[in-house]
Amino acid sequence: MQRKSKVVSFLLVTVLLFSFIFPTALFALDNNAPVDRIYGADRYETALNVAKTAYPAGAETVVLAPGAQANLVDALTAAPLAYSKNAPILLTKNNELPSSVKSYLALKTETVYVVSKAISSAVIDELTAMDIEVIELGGNNRFHTATNIAEELENVTGIFVTTGVNNADALSIAPIAAANGMPILLTNLNGLPAEEAAYLKEIKDNITQSYVIGGLSAVPQAVEDVLPGEVLRISGNDRFLTNLAVLETFYAGVPKFEAIFAANGTNAHLADALVASTLAAAKGAPMVLVNYEFDAAAKAFVDSKLSANGRVTALGGEAIVAPSVLTPNYVRAEDFGVVTSAVNGYSVGFRLLSGTDKVAAIEVSLFDQHGQILAKNVSRNKLFSITGNNNQFSSPFNINGSYAGDDYWDYGEWAGSVYDIPAKAVITVHHFDGQTFTVENTNLTGNPEDLLTEDEKHLKAEDFGVVTSAASGVYGYSVGFSLIDGKDASDLSAIEISLYDENNNLLAKNTATHRVLRLTATQLSSPFNIDGPFADDGYWNYGAWNGTIEDIPAKAVIKVTYANGRTYTVENTKLTGDPAKLRQPEITTSLADNVTVGNDIEYSVSTVANRYTGQVVRVKTTLTEGNAQDFALMYQEGDEFKPLPFKDGVAWFGPAAGFPFSDATSNFKINFQEAGTYTFKVEVVRLSDGQVLATATQSVTAETAE
Repeated sequence: MQRKSKVVSFLLVTVLLFSFIFPTALFALDNNAPVDRIYGADRYETALNVAKTAYPAGAETVVLAPGAQANLVDALTAAPLAYSKNAPILLTKNNELPSSVKSYLALKTETVYVVSKAISSAVIDELTAMDIEVIELGGNNRFHTATNIAEELENVTGIFVTTGVNNADALSIAPIAAANGMPILLTNLNGLPAEEAAYLKEIKDNITQSYVIGGLSAVPQAVEDVLPGEVLRISGNDRFLTNLAVLETFYAGVPKFEAIFAANGTNAHLADALVASTLAAAKGAPMVLVNYEFDAAAKAFVDSKLSANGRVTALGGEAIVAPSVLTPNYVRAEDFGVVTSAVNGYSVGFRLLSGTDKVAAIEVSLFDQHGQILAKNVSRNKLFSITGNNNQFSSPFNINGSYAGDDYWDYGEWAGSVYDIPAKAVITVHHFDGQTFTVENTNLTGNPEDLLTEDEKHLKAEDFGVVTSAASGVYGYSVGFSLIDGKDASDLSAIEISLYDENNNLLAKNTATHRVLRLTATQLSSPFNIDGPFADDGYWNYGAWNGTIEDIPAKAVIKVTYANGRTYTVENTKLTGDPAKLRQPEITTSLADNVTVGNDIEYSVSTVANRYTGQVVRVKTTLTEGNAQDFALMYQEGDEFKPLPFKDGVAWFGPAAGFPFSDATSNFKINFQEAGTYTFKVEVVRLSDGQVLATATQSVTAETAE
């Protein structure tokens, strides 16, 4: 025995794959009527429908396997037998032949191979009564059955060995074994069973290749050591990865497939893969096992191997194999590239393989590398008026604003800048029946730098936002930018940053000092203070604000001049933050101007912090008119009202350490004992420097009840 790596064995594998001969009956499949999904009400009906797909008029020879989950293992090795006999695999109940199966057998079946002793004599008698020859291959156990089936095959030059415990591994290689006339032998952790060992002893001189499917925990090394010919072990960390390893090994030399089968690889649904293995073999198609839907690796295999007009066939209903598995039958991603003619941006192409009759809507979206959406186009009805054989579509995206309407798409506005490069395009097709099919394309072609103007190749607008910073004393706006051509600020001779309103009126302009122009930084920012020029810091010559707080900048213009005299200019029109936060804070109270002596009067005081949000403050109430002994003031804490005493005409609200100034409402209660006029001044005082941030004054007249 010789062991060789997977790579060394590729040539032999490829030769094996292309050396088999398709049975004539299976070649008669109606390829002009593609089938997306083969299924039935149960596994028995699914098997029958698979048989009808290959042999609609019936089959002269049939392999009959047990459909009961506990006995399904007996049928794991049946695919090579069925293929060699030009026979479908049907399932039966152990003690009763389903009526639909019986009706199918009555069409033309002459011989039935029974591959399990679990199928009772009652079923055998039914077959005999139909004048059908019955050949029983069921053994005392699954290993004996596998040997009996193997002995039916002729001219065997290669074998598969896999575990008799994990049914999925055997089904991964069933179509390959069937197509190549190679028996599937089962083993356990105790070694190769005696029946199979004896069989191998008889044919070992003819065996040139043995394949072990599964890791050492499934097929022990002791089994591998006694196998004839060159030995190749193929395995993965679970059944799905083992399946993928099998596919990648045996189909490495196959560029594209016209058909791919997808079956549920979980224990409860393996019967569907079993009965379709010969159909897959006849089509030269791989069997991909799924856990309801394709995982990323399986999807990548299908996407890379399915031909331009190839189709995926799901085995089982929508509850067994997800509708998304059939996506390649309906939509394929095509080109995804940079466009500089007519549209300055990107174009996403796709193909609808089944036309537009079933399509209700299409969405095409672009996302950046962080998963943030850059733009989304939604189809309009005119798109579906395209007739004929045209199933190619494309959707353009303009980075300089929404694309001019053409009635084919509702074009979404570009949410980023020219520097935001899409990492993927997502095409989602919605059908009228509620099904949705989605494909992605991450292969952007072309150079996004071609979309840049000459200015944008040197200068990039960065952040443009509202600033409320007590630390820096800036209440206004900040404009950021960066040099992206390998230069830094020291290569510049001048920088101008200007803000304009929506009518293009200049609000303010800052110019760089020599201190900025000596920096080696490539990222810079310049602040604008709406309360007047920013205090001189030596970096910028700050221009006065030519407006009021209500004048909101619509764009920032950054202009740089290099030492060689070249000038580049970019704009930023995407202001972030809320300009309303620049307003002065406010205090309002619900206390009435006229009240009645002796009544408890509840009222509230509300604050809007605006630019001073987060500053640590206390609230000071000063009695400027009236006597503090003539009223009682209380504040609400939880469900209680607590006294708020005045000392020397002043009451402080809030803990001594202060609290963050915010948009808030506090509840109070006041009771005047004497008639008169009382005037209160309420101030929000910043603790760090005693500055009054907000003020409100109210006079209250207290009168006795009539």
